Amino acid sequence: MAATSSCVAERLQVLRPAAGGYTAPLLALGYPVVMVSLIEGLHARPVDFAGDTSLRADVDRALPFVIDRARSQTKPLVWSSLSRPAVLDALSGPLRHAMSLPVHGPGVVFALVTVGGMPAIGADGLADSLRVMRDVGGAVLDELAAVFDPRPTLPLTKCQAEALRLLAQGLAQKDVARRLGISVTAVGRLVSRSMDRLGAWNQTHAVAKAMLSGQLRASVAGE
Repeated sequence: MAATSSCVAERLQVLRPAAGGYTAPLLALGYPVVMVSLIEGLHARPVDFAGDTSLRADVDRALPFVIDRARSQTKPLVWSSLSRPAVLDALSGPLRHAMSLPVHGPGVVFALVTVGGMPAIGADGLADSLRVMRDVGGAVLDELAAVFDPRPTLPLTKCQAEALRLLAQGLAQKDVARRLGISVTAVGRLVSRSMDRLGAWNQTHAVAKAMLSGQLRASVAGE
């Protein structure tokens, strides 16, 4: 998805009025500071910050380096494991501990949920923290999708619909290629273009959106 600074600004302006509810569940777990950021391509903007404002400068100083690492991660990032001077310097002050969880959306969009000031206590505490962080990131992405869908649904071509129909039956891409008499690479291109037309995040999402929009119904009924 192509991102522009104007698009990012437009979406963030819509999200900000409702931002107060994002941090509350994590503050309730006892974290002194919580920050939620939205990243789209090279653009990063804070959506919500709550807690000890004296720690804000430490978080802001380290966050760009955390974001760079988070672009290719799905697992939580414990800041002390990042060997960047700016991050370690931030932890040497009152902040002491921080953890960020990237929650990825379509294309180059993801939410980054950061908690700091204390570690989660024990395995149960960590599991609870990550569950709430994931829910918060998902809520930001859901609201973003609700207020501005950058990729409207377009009709599928006959070949795209046929490829998705076979995938919906549980066939792997190599089996779809054999059934259609084309290469696996060609099937991959059909799926990728179908995702673009449907505004889907992945193959499974594309199949689901094609079914919900009725574009697979006729093919499946003809089986």
